[in-house]
Amino acid sequence: MVYVSRCFWCNTELEQKGHGRPRLFCSESCRKHWRRWRESLPAVDSEEAQVLTELLGIPADPDEAVAVELQAAYGTMQGLRIVTRRARPQVAVGLVAVAQALEEALREHFAFSFAQTHPLTHERRRAKAKS
Repeated sequence: MVYVSRCFWCNTELEQKGHGRPRLFCSESCRKHWRRWRESLPAVDSEEAQVLTELLGIPADPDEAVAVELQAAYGTMQGLRIVTRRARPQVAVGLVAVAQALEEALREHFAFSFAQTHPLTHERRRAKAKS
């Protein structure tokens, strides 16, 4: 089985084989760039991380935490679109740009399918079907 994923650093398509460890980078250079970037992030001590996790309600399971944050990003994008309609024109232009950039990033990097992932979409479909 072969499937395609993307390089963590440059987003180049990677062909993956169905056996062994999946490739994360297209080259050694991308792996090094990513590692240097990761090491340049500010350190967070474990006690601070635990407090922030509890305050922000971030799940302990890393996969669940990622899913929660992606849903939050989707919600932020939708919120920006709603607020844009009521914002002053000078601000609305920037809000539209941010919402579009966020949508493009979610689609490109996480293959986000907005129509299928957002729970309100299913509710709206049910409501339309009933009426």
